[in-house]
Amino acid sequence: MDDKLLNYFQRIMPLSDEEARAIAETMIIHHYPKGTVLLKEGQVSMEAYFVLEGCVRQYYIVDGDEKTNNFFTEEQWVVSINSISQQIPSNHFLECCLDSTLVVGNRQKEEGLYRQFPKLETISRKVMEKVFAGQQEIMASYTTHTRATLSEITKVKT
Repeated sequence: MDDKLLNYFQRIMPLSDEEARAIAETMIIHHYPKGTVLLKEGQVSMEAYFVLEGCVRQYYIVDGDEKTNNFFTEEQWVVSINSISQQIPSNHFLECCLDSTLVVGNRQKEEGLYRQFPKLETISRKVMEKVFAGQQEIMASYTTHTRATLSEITKVKT
């Protein structure tokens, strides 16, 4: 199961055995039951996630109602980018809407790997480019399709 993350990185840029081993050694995999809230509105995000199995929903509370704006499925990144990068409170929730298996990472581990293997910063940049491109496609589907289905929205894999 933990090979999914390494394979994901390998598709972006080849990893040496040493790089792959270092990534594998720092990986923490958690299994979360359906309904687990990973991040609450108002909390400062300290972790990023990579979905191995399951589904994570991002939603806002608007006038007392939950408004879902994204789903993250297998081989997608779940990051509250403003909160984690600027260390500010999140304006949304992240919740496992299915039993989910996630790789859990944090800034400290990431920075340590960058110092040890500078090439991983390039891989990280390429990952973020793919994530942003996927998000741009989702936003375009919101504005160009009045009734986008979940399968259409989540087929944009990063």
